[in-house]
Parts: sequence; C-alpha cells; structure tokens
Amino acid sequence: MSGYLESLSKQLLAGQHGLRLVVEKGEREILVEVALENRKQTVSISLKFHKSAGCHSLRLVSRACPVKDHKTVRAALLANSNLEFGGLCLESSTSPPVMDVFYSLVAEETPFEDVVKALVSVAQFADRIEKRMVGSDVF
Repeated sequence: MSGYLESLSKQLLAGQHGLRLVVEKGEREILVEVALENRKQTVSISLKFHKSAGCHSLRLVSRACPVKDHKTVRAALLANSNLEFGGLCLESSTSPPVMDVFYSLVAEETPFEDVVKALVSVAQFADRIEKRMVGSDVF
C-alpha cells in the first residue's frame, strides 16, 4: 500500500470522474479542493494501517465550521447518532476549535468510484454545514 496515495492522486488528477478538482499530494495525505457550484471545499485524504484488522483505512476529513459554543458540539453529537457512516468531530488543536466532517473506508476493498463518491459527499456535507453556520465560503 506504499504507493496507494500516489496512485489515488494520479487517478483523481486524470479527471475521468467528471469533477473539477485541484489535487495536492503531500507526504502523508492528499488535499483535494472540490468545486461545488460557486463554492469550494477542501478534503484531506490520508491512509492509516490498522494492525488488529490487518487493513488500511482511507480517512476523508473536511473542515465545516468554527465552534463558538457548546450548542454546536451538542448539535454535532445529536447529528452523529443519525449518521450511518462517518460523522462530525471536534478539532480542538485550532483556535477557535472547529468542527470536521469525517468518513472512513477500507482502502483494500473500496473501488475508485466509491472513493470519489465519498469525497464528494464529505465535501458537500461540510459545505452545507459551513453555509448554514458561517454563511460564507471560509474553509
């Protein structure tokens, strides 16, 4: 799986998925800027090996909004109880803290088309939250 992110970034850059994307590959992640109508949303894609399961997870994360009070955290926890896969998490290493949308897939078992669908879903979900909570295209 050492070349998985490299291969994934090349497939995304090839553009055979019908999306307008800007892709930057780093050492441990890919940053993908997804064009959503007149807005943009950045999604980080990283790979992690899980020894106990013997497989890699592909983790997609996108910033949604700053967290200004406990009501936002409570709303996110309530939303998580209704989300089938993935969820919302609090990133407290930033100032102010932010809410992230995340989604994980088993890398070895997920076709490229499903990665693209997950990428778009994460970007759209984070953008809807951002639009509702912030109003502007911040992240």
